[in-house]
Amino acid sequence: MMYTCWLRTRLLVFCAAAVILLYACFPQSASAASVFSDDFNDGNANGWTVTHGTWDVVTDGTPVYRQTSSVEGRTYAGTSSWKDYTVQSRIKMDTFNAGNRVLLAARYQDGNNYYAASLYNNNGGTLELRKKVGGTSTTLVSKSYALTTGTWYTVKLEVEGTALNMYVNGVLQLSATDSSIATGAIGLLTHSGAVAKFDDVAVNDFSAINTDSLFSGYRDFSDFVTGSLTTDTAYASNIVSWQMPHGGFFKSMETKYSSAWNGTDARSDWKSSSGVELGTFDNEATVKEIRFLADMYKKTGNAAFKTSVRKAVDFILNSQYSSGGWPQVYPQRGNYSDYVTFNDDAMVRVMVLIDDMINQRYAFDGDILTSTYRTNLTTALNKGVQYMLNAQIVMSGKRTVWCAQHDPVTFAALGARAYELPSKSGSESVGITAFLMSRPQTPEIRAAAKSALTWFDTVRVDGTRYVRSGPDFFVSDPASVMWYRFYNLDNNNHFFSDRDGLKYYNIMDISEERRLGYSWAGAYAKNLLTLASGSGYYSLTKPLP
Repeated sequence: MMYTCWLRTRLLVFCAAAVILLYACFPQSASAASVFSDDFNDGNANGWTVTHGTWDVVTDGTPVYRQTSSVEGRTYAGTSSWKDYTVQSRIKMDTFNAGNRVLLAARYQDGNNYYAASLYNNNGGTLELRKKVGGTSTTLVSKSYALTTGTWYTVKLEVEGTALNMYVNGVLQLSATDSSIATGAIGLLTHSGAVAKFDDVAVNDFSAINTDSLFSGYRDFSDFVTGSLTTDTAYASNIVSWQMPHGGFFKSMETKYSSAWNGTDARSDWKSSSGVELGTFDNEATVKEIRFLADMYKKTGNAAFKTSVRKAVDFILNSQYSSGGWPQVYPQRGNYSDYVTFNDDAMVRVMVLIDDMINQRYAFDGDILTSTYRTNLTTALNKGVQYMLNAQIVMSGKRTVWCAQHDPVTFAALGARAYELPSKSGSESVGITAFLMSRPQTPEIRAAAKSALTWFDTVRVDGTRYVRSGPDFFVSDPASVMWYRFYNLDNNNHFFSDRDGLKYYNIMDISEERRLGYSWAGAYAKNLLTLASGSGYYSLTKPLP
């Protein structure tokens, strides 16, 4: 069969196959773990313990929980062992006179010990983060905020370690730190005669987020698939023949894979200083071959495919630096390819693959890998995560995002080609952040991911769309949001660059060849922020377009 005919066949077949693979094998939901929730639609407040006031469930469009006593109202739910979590509730004040407060409490131990997000009627309205310890109340931080009766407000209180954050209607309003109270339940409180209603109370812990929807392309090997088992088996056998002795593969090999290696042709366009052909992770190479061969072993049981996969996994393990990062190539090429490479998502793509192998997702179940391989891969993955944490760029004392390349020893941001200067990357940092969100949420991992999300939220450009083909490269579009490819390391100013290795701050100042020949901006982090905010992992400063 001619290669052109084979290519046309596989493209026609893949659409249906991809949908089946994506939705059958990889769940698409994403949410923080729900610890507690109550919308009161069952008409009762079972699970709540009232200690003060008059509480009942009434109808306000839907059933809600109301406090009507003229004295302090106090009710709580949950357990005293809860530590780090978010509690959220919709709140409406029906009677809210001067000096009245309505509070949503976290780490509630009793009526004399808790943290609270407070709605306070003082000079038109005030938001407060408060603590009550040993019966003494203290306002940690406050700000003016217009509050009116008869209006529903969505209030969220986040407690993590010593950090306290208060959100109203999805926007971060107040932050404070305090170490007085380590654990506790949740509470709903009213002070000084306030009459208020509460609804949709929810508690979520800081668990990992399912980010599979952002990584579907990382798992794609459709360039190798026709849908014909006979054709695909022959193609897989050809791939095995092109595998280099160290286990790696070169990039953009689809045409060459249409025939078996003849024993003399170069298997890589790059060689080390000693003449060794280099394998690479660039442009999905090696990762895609592993996924396809694993799939073919699952379908055929051909032992040669299993052996090839294991050989390629050895390549992954051997190419990792002791610091935890992966280069673009292995062995060393003697240039920027030897840096730890996030560019074009190379390292993150490897780590998603490793995670799939460890967890024995489809095609990596069964006997394709031994338990020893999975143990070694787990060690490698943990080192990779630690490298990400160590390499995160700190600006003015705050964690931000990552460069496309980093030093394997010092973790410093590095450049690559002349027009790829050391920078904060608006593109490559998306995959790193998403991967960290999917990990077990240690305080270090969560802090790194949330810092990156904050950076994306801060530098985003709403209402502008990048047009790569020009002639107007940045056009007004109210429905769009955009990030630039490169930002200075010491500030958040974006820049462009050219083959002369210089920075330019106007895209029209670089050559036409570079203007049209590189991606300088895009809606890079839109899906990431949508997922993070929709799951409750992160609250946007303002809605996305």
